[in-house]
Amino acid sequence: HYHPLWLKYYLTFLKRGLGEEGQVVTITEFSKDRLSRHLGPTTKIDVAWPSSNLPTLPKDNDLPKLVGFPYFLHVGVLEKRKNLFLLVEAFSLLVKDQPHYKLVLVGQRGPRITLDDHDDLVNLIQKLKLDDKIILTGHVEFSALQSYYKHAIGYVFPSKNEGFGLPVLEAFAYGLPVIITPQGALMEVGGDAVLIAESNPYDLSKKMLQLSEDENLRTTLALAGSKRLKEFTPEKFFISLKDIFKQIHS
Repeated sequence: HYHPLWLKYYLTFLKRGLGEEGQVVTITEFSKDRLSRHLGPTTKIDVAWPSSNLPTLPKDNDLPKLVGFPYFLHVGVLEKRKNLFLLVEAFSLLVKDQPHYKLVLVGQRGPRITLDDHDDLVNLIQKLKLDDKIILTGHVEFSALQSYYKHAIGYVFPSKNEGFGLPVLEAFAYGLPVIITPQGALMEVGGDAVLIAESNPYDLSKKMLQLSEDENLRTTLALAGSKRLKEFTPEKFFISLKDIFKQIHS
């Protein structure tokens, strides 16, 4: 999703830095596969899942509701790769069945004009007449972010390009059920604790409706997410690194 010249620059210096015997440690099997396409089969690449470093939110944590309606949540910079057009289009179908629902998009503009999706998203929201249904918060303080997570019905992550997908673990930490689209890193991180929707507005809307109507499903996914989160502890991350470094040293 970055400029082709940036990718060429990055790969050139990566290969020079690695030299003939350099090895790579990356964060997902998905990233390993993508890197190996550029670095070739002779470069050794290991995987160590990073730690989420996120404590679960105490159930008795008294955070005020910032939205007076049930809502789905997405947190992240408003970049084109986040595929928020798909989420907005799916939500426009959802509100035909759930007219009282809202969609909260937490995050600021993309860091570069070529990557930013903010203005196009605003235009789409206006075109679909969803101005009163979709909340664009911009950057928020941590306490507000906690509140948005705590009171959401579910988290939706339709990104097209992620190397890891930390928001999946953030949602797990807050006890939220998660819907993703079939992107490699997101499926790897989410495992069997996420609901997977096809990358079209109709199926994504269907999964959102299913989650909104089925409290048992929400509870089941939230519990599975809490269990999945235990695979991403600091202890497991450092043990993985230690084992990899031992192999390199030997």
